[in-house]
Amino acid sequence: MNRKSTTVPFHGPHQAGVATRAQAHVLLLAYDLPASYDLPAAAALRRLLTAWSALLADAAAGTSAATELTGADPARLTATLGVGPTLLRRLGRPLPEGLTDLPAFDRDALDPGLCGGDLLVQLCADDVHVLHQTAAALTRLAGARPRWRQAGFRQSVRGTPRNLLAFKDGTENPPADDVWLAHGPFAGGTCMVVRRVALDVPAFTAMPVPEQEAAIGRSLASGAPLGARLETDPADLALLPASAHLRVCHHSHDGGARMLRRGYSYAGDRPGDEGLLFIAFMRDLRLFTAMQRRMDAADALTPATATRGSAVFAVLPGVAQGGVLGLSPLGL
Repeated sequence: MNRKSTTVPFHGPHQAGVATRAQAHVLLLAYDLPASYDLPAAAALRRLLTAWSALLADAAAGTSAATELTGADPARLTATLGVGPTLLRRLGRPLPEGLTDLPAFDRDALDPGLCGGDLLVQLCADDVHVLHQTAAALTRLAGARPRWRQAGFRQSVRGTPRNLLAFKDGTENPPADDVWLAHGPFAGGTCMVVRRVALDVPAFTAMPVPEQEAAIGRSLASGAPLGARLETDPADLALLPASAHLRVCHHSHDGGARMLRRGYSYAGDRPGDEGLLFIAFMRDLRLFTAMQRRMDAADALTPATATRGSAVFAVLPGVAQGGVLGLSPLGL
């Protein structure tokens, strides 16, 4: 295989891993930084970001000299770095206007050990091994174990993949230009929400297929909105049940504002611990809050879900060749 076909450029005005065609695997790593990384001793944070940027640029190109990455094929590896609101506040930096803390939601059953974080690295690739090799190198450079980590996977198919409920998931996504921040220190970046949503797959799939389709608002076989023929046909909301997931979450309720979803499935260590790793990018996290409030109130899919993990981050702008992620936005 041509080497270039397995690499995604690390450098550019935006970080890879947002608009990039989704890879087969994801690994999220959230780190908490000790107080020694804060101002005025921010030199430690500068050193970490410098080391991480160099490592990730080389890993994406397949040229890393890190021991952990010996012989690794990049397999379209991307790394996307985000900063949590807690770290921004400790550094005395203003939060991007759209980065807000999420309120409590009705179906939240949050485990504090699966929430928050000062820094998030989203690693994606078509080979799961390179994710874990890269994660090992990042953790060595950080000198600390992640606060939490979560792996995910998606169906390797042409077209829209199916989730663990067997429905096509991710049909309607906006162009990436709709999610990039245009102003301020984080211009070229975006806001990110991560939710670990447990799904009661046996209960949902035991329902008759017409009931499943009514809950989702799409055909199980084709992915088309109910009353339509093709997966990509626009949904006629009047033809959908009032509680259909597609109707409740439709962007027409939000004045046309949209989020770019990059979800994956996950399977935990315990039997029955499985679900959706919801990852979405948007200019303003109030968009997600409004959607989740509607889901709490009326979504037929909600009773089959329970959210165990939640975090929000400001995704840093990209950098040019030789640049270091985060130095300018973080005032370092």
